[in-house]
Amino acid sequence: MERMDTYAMRRIGSLNGVSLAIEGDELLIDARRDSSGVILIFNHYDRILTGAIALAKRGFKINSLRLELNEDTSIPSDIRLFLSAKINKFDSIVGGISLGRRESMRRLYKGLEGGEMWCILADAWDSAATERKPYRFLGTDIYLSSGLERIALRTGAKLIHVASYTESASFIRVRLTRLYDPKNAIQDAITILSADVSKNPWAWWNWGIIDSLRIPPMQLSN
Repeated sequence: MERMDTYAMRRIGSLNGVSLAIEGDELLIDARRDSSGVILIFNHYDRILTGAIALAKRGFKINSLRLELNEDTSIPSDIRLFLSAKINKFDSIVGGISLGRRESMRRLYKGLEGGEMWCILADAWDSAATERKPYRFLGTDIYLSSGLERIALRTGAKLIHVASYTESASFIRVRLTRLYDPKNAIQDAITILSADVSKNPWAWWNWGIIDSLRIPPMQLSN
């Protein structure tokens, strides 16, 4: 499905492609009334990119924080090329830029402080993250980078969780949820993910790395 969406990305939300419906877009409009920056929080659930594409088709320009393709030697070269092409196509559709996690965060901070929108994955695995914290997921702890919370606290950006739900081969519902506490933003996003995964376990992308996500930072470094 990921490859199909990548190759047909420009048709998503078009007359001849997959239809998109947004629930809660008024929350995003309200969050931007004072020209604040907005962090769109995603998880690796269902057809992730469709949420941002749906918002872009409403006229929003979206930037994103992405993984470091060139530094991750575990990614085969053909997969790296595919991911690079996917990111470039995605950026061209949503009108923004993608910033690598090892690049200077100055661009992201400046953008949020200037009213930009940035999407960040809450459940992303980052073994090199210097600060990972435990978050409750399906009755156990998974350890994730807490950088998103620090970014929100520093910039004062508003927080919107975005999730996509495939209801048929030709229809996807995108649901927005306003999150109000930056200190608990990741846990709030993971709580939503837990509920979604409980209903549709197959739709979560990260089952293959669940063992890594469960390893505490100190144990991982040893």
